[in-house]
Amino acid sequence: MRKRILSLFRNLFRKSAVEQALDDELRSSVELLTQEKMARGLPRSVAQRQALIELGGVEQVKEGVRAVRAGRILEDFGRDVRFAFRTLAKSSGFTIVAVLTLALGIGANAAIFSVVDPMLLRPLPYPNAGRLVQVSRRYRQGDIPSVSPIVFEYWKAHSRAFADAALYDLVNAGINFSAGSQPQYVTDLRVSQDFFRVLGVRPFLGRDFLPGECRPNGPPVAILSYGLWQSAFAGNRRILGGSIQINGVPHTIVGVMPRDFAFSPSAELWLPLRLAANTQSTDFSYLMLGLLKPGIDIRQAQAKTNVTFGQFHREFPQALDYGQIGVKLTPYQKWLLAIVPGIQMIPRVLFGAVVLILVIACFNVASLLLVRAAAREKEVALRAALGASRGRLIWQSLTESATLSLVAGMASLLAVYGGVRALGGLIPSSIPSMPFSPFTSFTHEIGVSVPVLGFTIVVASLAGILAGLPAALRCGNLDLNRSLKEGGRGTAGGVHLRLHGLFVVSEVALSVVLLVGATLLIRTLIDLTSAPLGFDAHHLSAVEVSLPPGRYGTAAETWSFERRVLRRIRALPGVSAAASVSALPLAMGMNTYAYVPSLGRYHGLQVEYRAVSPGYFRTMKAPLLAGRKLEESDSPRSTPVAVANQALASYFWPRKSAIGEQLHVPGSTLTVVGVAANSKESEIGETPDPTVFVPQSQVPDEMNASGGFLTALVIRSQTPLHEAPIARVIAEVDPELAIARFEPMERVVANSVRPQRLVTIVLGLFAALALLLASVGVYGVISYLAALRMHEISIRVALGAQRADIRRLVFGQGLSLALLGVGAGIVGALGLTRFLSSWLYGVQPTDTFALASASIVLIAVALLACFVPARRAMRVDPNVALRQE
Repeated sequence: MRKRILSLFRNLFRKSAVEQALDDELRSSVELLTQEKMARGLPRSVAQRQALIELGGVEQVKEGVRAVRAGRILEDFGRDVRFAFRTLAKSSGFTIVAVLTLALGIGANAAIFSVVDPMLLRPLPYPNAGRLVQVSRRYRQGDIPSVSPIVFEYWKAHSRAFADAALYDLVNAGINFSAGSQPQYVTDLRVSQDFFRVLGVRPFLGRDFLPGECRPNGPPVAILSYGLWQSAFAGNRRILGGSIQINGVPHTIVGVMPRDFAFSPSAELWLPLRLAANTQSTDFSYLMLGLLKPGIDIRQAQAKTNVTFGQFHREFPQALDYGQIGVKLTPYQKWLLAIVPGIQMIPRVLFGAVVLILVIACFNVASLLLVRAAAREKEVALRAALGASRGRLIWQSLTESATLSLVAGMASLLAVYGGVRALGGLIPSSIPSMPFSPFTSFTHEIGVSVPVLGFTIVVASLAGILAGLPAALRCGNLDLNRSLKEGGRGTAGGVHLRLHGLFVVSEVALSVVLLVGATLLIRTLIDLTSAPLGFDAHHLSAVEVSLPPGRYGTAAETWSFERRVLRRIRALPGVSAAASVSALPLAMGMNTYAYVPSLGRYHGLQVEYRAVSPGYFRTMKAPLLAGRKLEESDSPRSTPVAVANQALASYFWPRKSAIGEQLHVPGSTLTVVGVAANSKESEIGETPDPTVFVPQSQVPDEMNASGGFLTALVIRSQTPLHEAPIARVIAEVDPELAIARFEPMERVVANSVRPQRLVTIVLGLFAALALLLASVGVYGVISYLAALRMHEISIRVALGAQRADIRRLVFGQGLSLALLGVGAGIVGALGLTRFLSSWLYGVQPTDTFALASASIVLIAVALLACFVPARRAMRVDPNVALRQE
């Protein structure tokens, strides 16, 4: 082995010395044989000739020795690459077109991979990521990912599957933060003592939480994110032990997390989660992370958890929720992706699209390489006649296509860099309605990384092989006699003509699939943005404020704040109406279980619960279908009332009026005094949720939204509203509060369909790119086929064919290929677009308009691509063409 390595080193890096030694050895052998012949009486010239014949030829022997040398493959590959660069440099036009075509396909794949990799493919950035599981309650209808403190304490102490466990708060509403200046809103997350240790992450500065800090009366402490440390303290390392104000309460800074630490739900600041002394509480407001013991996989852990659940059920039957049948463990990363609607569909759709783009590009370049191989047929035939083997010719041809592809891969990296920046701009850095989305935590990792470079190299290599294989096989199956006799005129047999036609049909078919998908998503986006919302978003502004539960923990305290703020806002110039609501439409709000007392609690359903101020429906311009709106007279001392939306009223009272009926929610029994039209409270594309609107003044303390969610204000104004006057009003009422969110309601609506808009824009760009590549492919093939038929066309013209006949001939050939491609594309689209059904709204995957429009566009593009070849064919001079033949 050592001798082989040394031999490889000499052959690669001391080639001239090795060649000189081989030449000297062969010269010596020839001389010895010559001397032997001369000793037998032969003249020197005759003896030397016979010696060479007996040896087999000096150059032939040299080639035989070189063939068995170590490193011969690398030497041949280097020679072929140099030859490929020389030949490609001589054909600059062909090289530029081929490189650009492949670069578009490779770059699109690499750009999508650079976005998908850090968010969906790469393991989460925690040392213990592979052992993290999310603990959920299991029901026959599905799983609910929240637990109570008693479950957390019991599993942490008794589970034989967990090495450790941590709890974090389900609510991520944010807090009012101040470091000696004006308060600002930051997102926070309350976590148990072992949270960071379960993740396997240590603070960059300081320490994590101590056991005493997570007790009910523990000292107020906080851990900052790296970004908040930089923005609020300019990276001052001496802030440990310093004080900050959180919701008006001084907290001591005990640590700073690393720069690259991210968790979903995202947070800028972490606080200790202080559970009540009675951990047997059945408050299901917490999420639980389990850290599996080393060597235990998820199936073994689930089996052990089932045993622990049986023990827990026997000891604490009262701690189980109604209908709960077990506890479910899910790998944290898998759970994170599963809870975000449609998030796993994005990479599938986009990856499918870019693969189709790459295949179209490869077909284009394969067609170009076939044409080039036909033009170089005599050159290849001469090589074969001089002794080049079939394998050698195929290898050299593939090396040339691989060189083209690798050059295209390097060129595509520039496009990838720009594409990544553009995609990063389209991806929202935070989506309020999707707090657990990977988009909210890991977008900073999007970029051209080592995995992206590796992926680009692999894709470029595969593209080079796919594009170059037809031409390489053609080079390896030449008829030497025919090729040498015809003098390299670039003829092509029927098989290769059919192959060119197959490429065109395939390109058109794949383009139809992409165009149909893009059309469906465009129509979906149009329908979503024009869907009735149930309220008027024009001239409406949305404001969110986080009210500290310590000072606004009761409904009366919340209503007192909202009433004072609303009174001042209504006095601002240009404001025509203002109201409060516990959660904005299209944002995550509170839901609860409601039922009609006369039917019993087991006939109820989950409803959206909205606490609103009088004037809410007028401010939103939300129509009332029956009864009355909520009024100032609906006070804490009056009968609890509510306005139900049409979906809720139809569910409980489908055959009679809901006015005057009773509805029970936690803490009170409400009398329905009005029925409002359905409005979009969660997602635009979903069926309106059953919703109950109650006066904020009558909300029971246990349902007070400010204790766990942001409270919101909606303001209608005649002129554009700015944040500064609203901030001043809030500061006048409570100087320790900061605005968490201020934006026009139209932007709130637009952001709610931002994921759909992202996919639609990207897929639309890919469809346009496919259309461009398909048109180039049709043009190239029709031009080539017209050139091959130039002799036939010349004879037709000489026999009296008119220009219209020639035009009909060329266009007919292109149209037939396009129709075949469109037919195949429609069949493919009917099968593949069904995967988009979960993203569609107001349109079906088999939509006739999408299929018809894509077909018409592709046929028009194909006919347009035939225009130049047809024009060239109509201008042929039969005398010149026949003389050349």
